Amino acid sequence: MTRWAALTLIAVTGAASAQPPPPDPLAGVWRIETGRFYGDCRIDGAMTISPTSARNAFACRFTTRQSCPGERDATSEQTCLVSRAGDRITITSHLIRTNAPGYVPDHWRLRYESATRMSGHLLVDRPPRNRSGQPGQIATATFTRKQTPIS
Repeated sequence: MTRWAALTLIAVTGAASAQPPPPDPLAGVWRIETGRFYGDCRIDGAMTISPTSARNAFACRFTTRQSCPGERDATSEQTCLVSRAGDRITITSHLIRTNAPGYVPDHWRLRYESATRMSGHLLVDRPPRNRSGQPGQIATATFTRKQTPIS
């Protein structure tokens, strides 16, 4: 083997091993939809999940709109931390802004089903102010992929 061929082989092999790992399928933009809660209220929105340097931990940011018949829509912007243990996903949120006094952060407990779907529940620290007053209400939630994973 010539010296040039050997250097080329080393360069190609080194470049191949320096490739970044494939994107995590959890990272990306997800559409959020809940089932009904407090009667006919629903939440929809979008969440962006980004990888961090920690294993099975992600950063996220999302916006939501809570619609209840006969009430003004409540909108929110939240940041969050995502932790993954196998197919179990826990999302803990922090409220940045909302137009609804008394709105509390939306937390989520989900099961990762595929690169395009997660499902589970919306959890609240305390019930949001609502005319029905049903404390501790939990809604079903579905997250569906909006974009391909972020690398």
